[in-house]
Amino acid sequence: MSDVHATLIGLEGLGPVQQGRELEQLRATRHGADVLGLARHLVAALHVEPATVQFGGFVDRDYTLSSRGKRLFERSVAIDGDKVIMTGWMLDASGEPDARLDRLRREMQQFGLTHRYHASPDATDHDAYMVVGELTKRVEPSALSTVVACTREIVAAQPCRVELGSDQLMIACYDDTRLPASTTTASSLVEFASGATGYR
Repeated sequence: MSDVHATLIGLEGLGPVQQGRELEQLRATRHGADVLGLARHLVAALHVEPATVQFGGFVDRDYTLSSRGKRLFERSVAIDGDKVIMTGWMLDASGEPDARLDRLRREMQQFGLTHRYHASPDATDHDAYMVVGELTKRVEPSALSTVVACTREIVAAQPCRVELGSDQLMIACYDDTRLPASTTTASSLVEFASGATGYR
């Protein structure tokens, strides 16, 4: 569970960094991207107005948002290749899903970074998605569909809300996209923005 994470924006396009000098290299402008400026912007935005992200609790109906053209209920639990994914969405003050996460990602462009799902000007991505497991062997498609459908119903009835402020964000340097602790170095975004050098 400690490896499960949701990605706000990937920095892979900036290229690899030298082990042991990750934060130093990321604080420097690379390929026209100002990661330090981005970090300071996010810290300020989420300090002033922390967000709430909800996983589950979305029933099978239309909301003001959709997720890749599908209902939130359908996208709340999904299989993508061999990955098992749970997706959540930021909520507004009334408890309805809203577009704030997409707006935060869009604001990153002023620092020379484009979210991978913002390739076209009209693209949106409201999803806070987490890979929570992997399929290690082939599963009969009909059985897998049944399990996914049942799981969607379970999480729809059991919402989990996560408070997201600046203290909950990390900047991670990794070799494996699953971010296992053994090969990942991470620093608090607040510490990164302030110039501190500590890792976790």
